[in-house]
Amino acid sequence: MARVQTITGERTKGASVFVSGLLGRLVNHFEEWAAIAALGGMTILYSLSILSRYITKTSMPWTDELVRFLFIWATFMGASIGVRRGAHLGVSVVQNLLPPKGQKTFLVLITLCCVFTCAVLAWHGMTMVHLQFTMGQRSSQLGIPIYWVGLAIPTGLLLSLAQFIQVLFLKLRA
Repeated sequence: MARVQTITGERTKGASVFVSGLLGRLVNHFEEWAAIAALGGMTILYSLSILSRYITKTSMPWTDELVRFLFIWATFMGASIGVRRGAHLGVSVVQNLLPPKGQKTFLVLITLCCVFTCAVLAWHGMTMVHLQFTMGQRSSQLGIPIYWVGLAIPTGLLLSLAQFIQVLFLKLRA
């Protein structure tokens, strides 16, 4: 049976290599507070929507749209937090078959694949946001520019990219 572990191996705690000091704390707190605000907002908005439907028999259609937008932001902020905490899962069947030095090389290779994937997806996310911005697309219920929602993709992926680079440096130093 395969053992399940984090994609980057063991959890990474301690001193930051790539993002350190005050900048590291600001980035980490931004991710966490953005995710907390999005999840809290989702909870409050859906509660208000349910109360409105059952008590006053009126619907607030804008709440569903805003909750969807907050969910997108929470997802991408949470992905970056997951990278930092080593919470993304991977199956380690191949890794377990390798000798210890091969395991380290394999982990570095996997982390490089994650860095590449985040970079490519962030680039395409920025391209998408640019297209949304130039087209002037707006959301149907709230009328906000849709690129504000799309910004969650490159923002979360660039933060994840920075976290994966940090993990990569930690793996190379180990």
